[in-house]
Amino acid sequence: MPFKVGHEHYTTKGDFKKGHIPWNKDISAWLEKECSYCGKSFKIRKCHITRSRGKYCSKECRAESTKGRIAWNRKEKIIKVCKQCSKGFEVRPCENYRKFCSKKCADKSRLGNKIKPFTDEHKRKIGNANKGNGRWGADSNHWKGGISPLVAIFRTLEEYNAWRMNCLKRDWFKCECGSKVKLEVHHLKSFTTLVRCFLEVYNQFSHIEDREILTRLATKYEPFWDIENDKTLCAKCHKSLRRIKCQ
Repeated sequence: MPFKVGHEHYTTKGDFKKGHIPWNKDISAWLEKECSYCGKSFKIRKCHITRSRGKYCSKECRAESTKGRIAWNRKEKIIKVCKQCSKGFEVRPCENYRKFCSKKCADKSRLGNKIKPFTDEHKRKIGNANKGNGRWGADSNHWKGGISPLVAIFRTLEEYNAWRMNCLKRDWFKCECGSKVKLEVHHLKSFTTLVRCFLEVYNQFSHIEDREILTRLATKYEPFWDIENDKTLCAKCHKSLRRIKCQ
C-alpha cells in the first residue's frame, strides 16, 4: 500500500501521469459474449477467454450445464484381451491403447526381441547420404586438415574388415578360452609396428602430403592382411594380455 501525502517515505517517483498507457490496455479489453446455457449476453475481459472461460455467464449456469454428465473416471469400462497371457482385463475408455494386462506381461512380450542389424546396402545408403550433406572428409565440420594418423585410416579400409572376418572364420568365432562373446582380433605383431615397416618401405612418400597414395598402396601390402599374424580373443582375455605386456 503506497504512503500518503505528508508521510516521511512518500514520493511521487513512478506515479502515473496524464496520458500514460497501461501495459494491459489491449489485452484486458472487454468483450461481449453469449452464455452457452441460458443465452444471456455478458461481458468478459479478452485475456480471460484464453483461460477456458467465457462460455457461461455465471457459476450457476456452468453447474446446470454439467448435470447428468458422466465423469471421465466413472465411464463404463472396456474389456480387452491381453496379448501375452490371453486373459481379459478392464480398462477405462481413455486407456483403450493398452495391449497387456500388467507390466509383467509387457516385459515378457519383449523377451527374445532382437534389433535387426543394418545390412551392407543400408550402411552404404547412409554413407552416401552423409557424403551428400557435406559431412564427409574435408566438407565435415570436424575436419582438421587431414591430421588423422595413418593407423586409424588403415583400420577403416574394407580390406581390414575382410581380414578381420577371415580371422574370426578361421577360429570358428571362438576365443582360446571357449567364449563366443565380444570377440576381438589380436595382432601378434602390433599393427602400429606393421605401419612403421610400411612407411620405411615407401619412404619416398610423405605420410602427410601423400596420404591418399599410401592408402592405395596399403590395400596391396601383404603383411597387413596376413591371417597368420593374429588370433581371436574375447575382450577379457585381450585385456589381460595387454596388461601382461605392460608389466
